[in-house]
Amino acid sequence: MYIYVVDESDHLLGFTDLKELLQADDKTLLKDIMVGNVISLRTGYTLKESAQEFGQYGFRALPVVDEEARLIGSIPYRDVMNLAHQFIE
Repeated sequence: MYIYVVDESDHLLGFTDLKELLQADDKTLLKDIMVGNVISLRTGYTLKESAQEFGQYGFRALPVVDEEARLIGSIPYRDVMNLAHQFIE
């Protein structure tokens, strides 16, 4: 889905869609096709807060970062929404 771009300390810098990356010229730099304003989930977010972020922005997945904006991983929309439908009224 998405490729997340990080610096040498794993701080999240941006993202690009995998499709866009595959269609780019082989000399294209990531910084030229990535989106720098990244919506992310924090490790301390609740399931409800995470579901709200997905609902507001409509991404297929969101990166998860720690308190220092280091990339921890990513979580797909379907995983959060499946859990939200089971546990949140």
